[in-house]
Amino acid sequence: MKAVRLSRSLIRADLVPSKSPPAAPTRHHGATPELFSASEKSERRFWEFFTAHIRNPNTRVAYLAAVRRFAEWCEGRGIMLDRVEPVPEETSLDEIERIHI
Repeated sequence: MKAVRLSRSLIRADLVPSKSPPAAPTRHHGATPELFSASEKSERRFWEFFTAHIRNPNTRVAYLAAVRRFAEWCEGRGIMLDRVEPVPEETSLDEIERIHI
């Protein structure tokens, strides 16, 4: 198989990655999910996690999207934050889906 080399002139400007990373999530990125807004402390911890503990901006944005989906899933089933427990590390995703979904 022959390797293909693209000329830089063929790459459109709008396809070139931005030099500036995505902005860190803040309260301006939307409302706090209901799951995490039950108390001032849980809401503060929610935003603190995304703004202070994840250094990579792309990771922050991806984690925020995943956590929002999880919160919507919980809210749709009436699950409150105090009922959410960590899953043992050795538990597989297939097992979790079989048990809980």
